[in-house]
Amino acid sequence: MKQGLPDLFDEAVALAGESQLGRPHFASLLVEKGFVKDSNKAFDRYLGNKKLGQLRDVWPELEDVLTTLSGQDIELVLAHPKRYPLTVTKLKRLLADFKKWGGTGMEVASGNERPDSVRLLERLSVEFGLKASVGSDYHDLLGLGCRSGNTRQFMVVK
Repeated sequence: MKQGLPDLFDEAVALAGESQLGRPHFASLLVEKGFVKDSNKAFDRYLGNKKLGQLRDVWPELEDVLTTLSGQDIELVLAHPKRYPLTVTKLKRLLADFKKWGGTGMEVASGNERPDSVRLLERLSVEFGLKASVGSDYHDLLGLGCRSGNTRQFMVVK
């Protein structure tokens, strides 16, 4: 038991079944066991950034991932680029490398992206010849995507 919580790992693995284990599985169990009233509270209290349940990610090199996956008849899309602590200059370098190594698209809006950030990302998608996508980091076992009513109009990129 850590910070008053039981070890839920085995139950989360069972809940995930054949799918990839993730924080939404732990959130569901925290709700089920009465530690929090809903999944949002689970993320706010235990599973969000700088919380007990946040895990340090170990990432492979981007070039290795993209060159391995390119040519596989899939879209390689850079997720939520404004979440990375990059200046516009560094973001442009990332996008140039991403495109060079086989990237085909970039997310121009994710969750509650600010309108000025969306406009910047839309312009960059055109500048670098990347398809524009819209996504969300909203997680729930019932599905992924934007919360109800949280959509915007976007320019059409051809």
